[in-house]
Amino acid sequence: MKFLFDIGGSKMRISSSVDDETFSDPIIHDTPKNAEEGVELFHETVRSLAGNEPIEGMWGGITGVWNKERTTLTYSPNMTGWVRKPLRELFERRLSAPMIVENDADVVGLGEVHYGAGVGSKICVYITISTGVGGARIVDGKIDRATVGFEPGHHITNVVSIKEGEGVASKEAGSYESTFEGRVSGTALEKATGLKPRDINDPETWERLAFESAVGILNSVLFWSPDTVVVGGSMVVGDPAIPIERIRHHVAELGDFLPFIPEIKKAELGAIGGIYGALALARQRPL
Repeated sequence: MKFLFDIGGSKMRISSSVDDETFSDPIIHDTPKNAEEGVELFHETVRSLAGNEPIEGMWGGITGVWNKERTTLTYSPNMTGWVRKPLRELFERRLSAPMIVENDADVVGLGEVHYGAGVGSKICVYITISTGVGGARIVDGKIDRATVGFEPGHHITNVVSIKEGEGVASKEAGSYESTFEGRVSGTALEKATGLKPRDINDPETWERLAFESAVGILNSVLFWSPDTVVVGGSMVVGDPAIPIERIRHHVAELGDFLPFIPEIKKAELGAIGGIYGALALARQRPL
């Protein structure tokens, strides 16, 4: 039996597959604050799903920046208790089974290309705007090669200097950081306003977020030259949300010098995109 997982800063999702085509309804837990508790909870859940069946292996994503060997998280702002721990070793030793792990956004992007909004794309950029901002480049149905990984959320956008005085930047603009993530993530919005995104109904705020998201997405288009961009995460697929049609508008306007603007789509797989991606990863990288 194969086990599929998606471990983010707030939720841990675990599922199983016996046929490489389908998976069981994911079991969802709050993500523990430290790695040791997380490994133990993962083990208990997998054992309950497996019963007497042997555990063939584990495939999935964990949020954060991984080292080159994919053994240790070097940075994960929402999972600080998991950083600098020998994660893959901890999981493999406790489960007595091998693990294949990637950044969670990479795995969700893989899922969208195989099962969601990115189906048919040859070069797809996936961007998730949620608690943080992450993303990946998926080429010919596989996570693209990278020395360390993809972190589009940390590139510097410095949006206020672009649109200052034109009515898009909010009054609170100075309290935002200069990175893509620091300008549009749910964490950045709450830090600047003192409100949860779900409690903000001001149209100007969501228009500002649409413009600043478009800046980050256009930069990703310029860096990665995709045919399709899939945008997901709670800040885009939630309610209220950054309107995808306004993101499209601003990308087209800002990128009017380009001969081709990729199709920009809203993600379709919702909260279990990482499990779909883990299923695709298990097929692509058998043990």
